[in-house]
Amino acid sequence: MLLVDDTKLRALMASVRCGSFSKAAEQLDYSQSGLTHMMDKLEAELGCTLLERGYQGVRLTPQGKALYSKIEDVVSASNALYAAVAELNEQTPQQITIGAFSSISRTVLPGVLSKFKKAYPK
Repeated sequence: MLLVDDTKLRALMASVRCGSFSKAAEQLDYSQSGLTHMMDKLEAELGCTLLERGYQGVRLTPQGKALYSKIEDVVSASNALYAAVAELNEQTPQQITIGAFSSISRTVLPGVLSKFKKAYPK
């Protein structure tokens, strides 16, 4: 089973959108050589050439064009997965332990806890 890191797929999409590795690397806050290496590894993992490289930038090869919509689907599914996990994490009840002197726990703490419950109902 082939597993591809979605970071590489996102980098590929940025390279295609920007039309060059240097612009995509700047957008993604990568070095150009790091991004180029990432694309080389992605192509090796998939076993095909996705991008034509030249003085005028990069563009999809016929194989890249054939796979690009599938790559977009994978990235979209990955985004949905990350969003679902974040939503589940927000729904998970959290426990807070507070240690206080008894005088503070009777006088100050009730007001603080009331404000906290309003600000963070979950």
